Amino acid sequence: MYERIMCSIDEGSIEEARRNLTLLCFSSRPLTVQELTDGIAVDLHQPAGLNPQRRLQDGDDLREICPGLIDIGVEKDDERQSESDEYTDIGEVRQTVRIAHFSVQEYLESPRIKRQNAVLFVLDSAAPHAEIAQICLVYLLEPELFSGILDQTKLIEFPLAHFAALFWYHHYKNATSMISRLDHLIVELFPKRQDSFYTWVKLFNPDNPWDTRIYFSLH
Repeated sequence: MYERIMCSIDEGSIEEARRNLTLLCFSSRPLTVQELTDGIAVDLHQPAGLNPQRRLQDGDDLREICPGLIDIGVEKDDERQSESDEYTDIGEVRQTVRIAHFSVQEYLESPRIKRQNAVLFVLDSAAPHAEIAQICLVYLLEPELFSGILDQTKLIEFPLAHFAALFWYHHYKNATSMISRLDHLIVELFPKRQDSFYTWVKLFNPDNPWDTRIYFSLH
């Protein structure tokens, strides 16, 4: 069944569909619709960067490129509030995306897909983690992200920023034999680009690493 579905995906959407499935199967936590669309919009070809023209419009577009393979649900944020939180959205409802069933990922990682016509979608562990780490690092190096003030408006404009800051290293660690291809991006983030490094530190917020809200501005 999954072979038939994947072989029916339009040829022009195969790259987007594969990126979609890679992020959903291997991301460190479920992604929102906005996070996922920006993850798909990151162009990893040189020169790598966020390509707004690759952004999908909404969840319907995600379903269209991966018909029957993904599920979009609604989650409510924990009702938490910091005294210093000027951007609090208590009980904010967000759309999150998941693969439709665990068997989708099992199929993508199985030996049999390598013998079938859907082989373009095959996933192993190291390559997807390396790809997600690369997406995160390229995103954090986006000039528009670290220019100006880092506030809630900026996070709306760059919805993948918080995820990228928190989880690039997790995916980097799990890229195992493929990590060498990511080293040049890490060099860019740390010693060469202080502005992007400071933005990463602000986004990372180690005192509360699972909170997707930001309580400060970067001036």
